[in-house]
Parts: sequence; C-alpha cells; structure tokens
Amino acid sequence: MYSSPLRTTLLLAPLLLWLLSSPLPAAPLVIKIATLAPEGSMWMNTLEEMKREIEAQSQGKLSLRFYAGGIAGDEQDVLRKIRIGQLHGGIFSGVGLGTVLPEVRVLELPLLFHDYAEVDYVTGKLWKRFGQAFLRKGFVLLGSAEAGFVYLFSSTPVRSQADLQQIKIWTWEGDPLPRAMFAAYGIVPVPLALPDVLTSLQTGLINAFYAPPLAAISFQWFTRVRYMLSLRFTDAIGAMLLSRRQWQKIPAELQATLSEITHRYSQRIVALTRKANAEAIEILRQNGITILDLPPAEIKKLEVVSAQ
Repeated sequence: MYSSPLRTTLLLAPLLLWLLSSPLPAAPLVIKIATLAPEGSMWMNTLEEMKREIEAQSQGKLSLRFYAGGIAGDEQDVLRKIRIGQLHGGIFSGVGLGTVLPEVRVLELPLLFHDYAEVDYVTGKLWKRFGQAFLRKGFVLLGSAEAGFVYLFSSTPVRSQADLQQIKIWTWEGDPLPRAMFAAYGIVPVPLALPDVLTSLQTGLINAFYAPPLAAISFQWFTRVRYMLSLRFTDAIGAMLLSRRQWQKIPAELQATLSEITHRYSQRIVALTRKANAEAIEILRQNGITILDLPPAEIKKLEVVSAQ
C-alpha cells in the first residue's frame, strides 16, 4: 500500500503535468501614451473610459497606459521619447502635430473660422489627407479632436491693437504659428513651455495668455487674470498619434478594434469639449472674469493682418 502523501502526489501528478504544459496567458500589449491633459479633467476621464473599453473589447490583449498632466514633458519631449521608444504615442495639440506635419497648422490660422459649422466642414475634408501624410512621417493618426476656440486672457483690459502691443503675453516655446501671428500684430511675446505658464503668471513674467476657456480653468491660469476678449482667434486642434513601429506590433484584428474605438471617443471628446467650453465661459464670468468686446473697427484691423 502507498502511503497517503505518496498516493496524493500520484493522483495530482497528471494535473500538475497539464498545468506545466499549458501555455500561460499572454501579457497584454501595453501602449504608452503621453498627454498634457491634467488628471481628473474631463479629457482624462473620457480617455480612461476609452482605455477600459479597449481592454474589454480586446479581451485583455491591449492595454493603454496614460502619462497625464505633462509628466512625460512638453510635446517636443514626448515626440523625442516616441522616436527612441520610451513612449509609443501622444495626444498632441497643434504644436506637437505641426512639428511632425507642418501643413496641419492650416487649421489654426488666425480668424479663419467663425463657428463650429465652418470648423466641421473644413476639417471633415482635410483630416483623411492629414492621416495619410502622418503615416508617411512614421505615425498613425488614431483620432482627431480639438480643444476649442481660443481666446485671449489678460490682467489688464485690451480694447485695441495698441493695447495688445502693451501686454506681456505667453507664446508656446518653439511654436512658429503664434510667433508669426504676434509679429504681424506688432506684439512681442514671451516664449515658455506650457508647464511654466502658471508660475510665470504668478511671478509677473507674463500677464496674458491665449487658451480655450476650459483649458484656462483646467490649468488654473484664469486665477491670475481679470479679462477675456470675446474674439475667437483660432480653433485649437488636437489628435492622438501612435508610432507606426508600435502600430505594426498590433495584430490586424486588434488594429481595427483600436482604430474604431479611438475614432469614436475622439468624436465624443469633441462634443464634450464644445459643451464644456460653453459652460466654462459662464464659470469664468461667475469667478470675476470680465469679457470684453473689441470694437468692429479694431476687429477689421486684425482680420486684414490675419488675411496677410
């Protein structure tokens, strides 16, 4: 007779052999994506929801890991990290997108759009073309979005082009489009990385900035100014890019899943952003921000310069 421990071992042996010979579940393919969107913001909450759906629809084979709030650096830092493989993708503003594909900035020309109907018509015609161009540059366009119409905020009232020339306004360091625009308007901006804007407002290095209303609140910049111009200077674009190298590691059926879900959530983010920006304007009013209208003659001057 076998002893009890030996008999138990013999009985369990087939089960142990089966467990040892069975393949372990494959680890998910993790896609590392950086963004400047702050943790807890509407944008990040929606992206986290998108992440959960991607993981569920791919049955755990795909996973997204977000690096939010600029923790991975400014957009130029993120692009550098993507190229060396530390990151796989990013959610970029027009600044980062334009670094990869300068022609995309045509969508942010000053005073080009008057309302969202015009934005939707033009972007609907152009994003497919831009997607093909990004691919040639080594990136897959997973979804296009926007941060909304951009307004000028300042600590002193601005009612004319002459007033504009007196303010100390931030411009995104390394961004050629506002640099050219400000030069045409006769404004000397202060170039800074985006994470440095709040500190610079607090120290007085700058006393003005440009941003969509929701961004002004999310980054807490509005707490350092008193005025907002009602003029819509531009519509700030955004998009999610993934390196083509990482994209090619994803099985074809999961590429389709990732593409469909990110496109759908991009559309949702656009709708949510537009609604949130409208609400943000009212929040700014309630928090003591005075909204100023430029006289029609002053707007005309800016439109002439912008057209040039």
